[in-house]
Amino acid sequence: MVIGLIAASSFTIRTSAQTNEETYLSVPYTVNPGETLYGISKKFYLTGDYAQVAQTNGWNPKAGLKAGTTVKLSNPLILGYYTVQSGDTLFAITNRYFNRNQYMETLMAYNRITDPNTGLKIGTALRIPLPAGEAKYTVLKGDTLYGLSARYFKQQDYQLAVAEANGIGTAAAAIKAGQVLRIPNPFYMGSGGIISGEAVGNAANGGHAGGADGRAAGSTKAGATASATASATVNTTVNTTVNTTVNTSLSTSPAGASPAATAAGTAGNGASAAKPAAAPVKVRTIEIDITHNKLYVRYGGALEKSFDIASGKRPGLTPAGSFEIVTKIKNPWYSAKGIPGGDPSNPLGSRWLGLNVPNTGGMTYGIHGTNAPASIGTNASAGCIRMHNEDVEWLFDTVTTGTKVTVHA
Repeated sequence: MVIGLIAASSFTIRTSAQTNEETYLSVPYTVNPGETLYGISKKFYLTGDYAQVAQTNGWNPKAGLKAGTTVKLSNPLILGYYTVQSGDTLFAITNRYFNRNQYMETLMAYNRITDPNTGLKIGTALRIPLPAGEAKYTVLKGDTLYGLSARYFKQQDYQLAVAEANGIGTAAAAIKAGQVLRIPNPFYMGSGGIISGEAVGNAANGGHAGGADGRAAGSTKAGATASATASATVNTTVNTTVNTTVNTSLSTSPAGASPAATAAGTAGNGASAAKPAAAPVKVRTIEIDITHNKLYVRYGGALEKSFDIASGKRPGLTPAGSFEIVTKIKNPWYSAKGIPGGDPSNPLGSRWLGLNVPNTGGMTYGIHGTNAPASIGTNASAGCIRMHNEDVEWLFDTVTTGTKVTVHA
């Protein structure tokens, strides 16, 4: 079964007439019964800016949607969702969405080439879209689009991108039947040039958190990435002489860079990059004591930081047990009252870290900020964990999705 499936053959690249460099991925999406522009924008863009989706399609933003209508999604953060079937492999699933033929069409569109047989001219500088950024390549005698596609399309890079977007490994046992996978947009032309796992994670869950303290909605603006565990900007210039010059600039967060970024650095000359040896990794965990309203961050088993929190106003409201952080949202919306993210009156504060409490998808119970700092240290919430905004922002920037959280009653 495929949820919101957008087949690889339906991906189309459109180029904007506004600038020579602006390119975007245009994806058709068929509206399901009951869906709204607001919900679609949440699902694919991490934002409630449904007016932007309406404008792209030339529609009145206040008009309703009819089931079966095709919506054009310009450069969405995620392309779709896929439900794993028995016998599926991550390789086969990735190949449904990303393959050499689709990549050649993308390469042509990025460079405004209409004829694959005559579109290449010696000396032309080509833009090379890659999962970890964008490279530049100067056409040499004998080059063909098919040959360039074979050189630059590395299926394992896209498989890795899908794995990272879902917080899983690439081993065969990493996926199970019934699991819903998020399919990221590998060519997202955002401010960082790459989609982070968090960004896609938020989008896959509709971009909003239905917190126990309220209903929140992710408010990351279209055209910007959510907090990235890793981001990379790769600039590769290939000279037409025998020697090639490769300049790579890599920016990483404390959690470390995406492995795909390393491979992209030398993509310009077709060589495989040698990955640096992995440094020993200490595991960061979170413990929450709701009896004393304290949150402890441990790094490698040692106490790193402790914070005062607010928890459920009555016993049992805050679930106890072992969980993981599965969603991270900057400036979450409080949709119960239509309060946008970043508004001083938003009770969810500046950050949301959702927990995988069963049957909630990380959108009901979470660790978040507050607009009532005086409540910290007391039993005041409807079940979530409240923190001072500056504290939850530190936590948001420090921990990654998949971080273990133990809540003690």
